[in-house]
Amino acid sequence: MNESPYARQFDIKEKRLNTYLQKYATKNQGPIRYKGFVIVFNKETKEYAVFTKDEYSYGKGYRYPEIECSSIKEAKEFIDHY
Repeated sequence: MNESPYARQFDIKEKRLNTYLQKYATKNQGPIRYKGFVIVFNKETKEYAVFTKDEYSYGKGYRYPEIECSSIKEAKEFIDHY
């Protein structure tokens, strides 16, 4: 069965988004806002913490992540299936 060109285009866009998010988070180390969530890269543990927007507003030391992920792709998939 032939793959739809639209499906292939979606896969390419998905890979580009994952690559962009990975570079942005590790290079700038600022929070990434994605679909109402905030993804933060922790330099010490080298993990990505996913917070809801409300939880993130509480400030450091008072907030707890929904999940900690080893890759940006894993964090994005968590948010997409939340």
